[in-house]
Amino acid sequence: MASIRREFLIDARPTDVWEAVRDIGALHTRLVPGFVTACRLEPGARTRAVWTADLLPDEMAKPIAAMIDQGCAVTKKTLERG
Repeated sequence: MASIRREFLIDARPTDVWEAVRDIGALHTRLVPGFVTACRLEPGARTRAVWTADLLPDEMAKPIAAMIDQGCAVTKKTLERG
């Protein structure tokens, strides 16, 4: 199984970095502009997360979808631990 991991140093004050990370509604402007194109928080008692991946070749869609399903399940379990 291939594993991709990236680590990088950030030349900014830690408080500024964490403030941007915590501002999830501005993810597309404060954290990953150009990579995430839109982020919208909607009022209500539930939180919805959407994971979208565009990829080629098309034949990779099934294995990538399986990985995304696993990632979604882990994310849901982690966030609901409360």
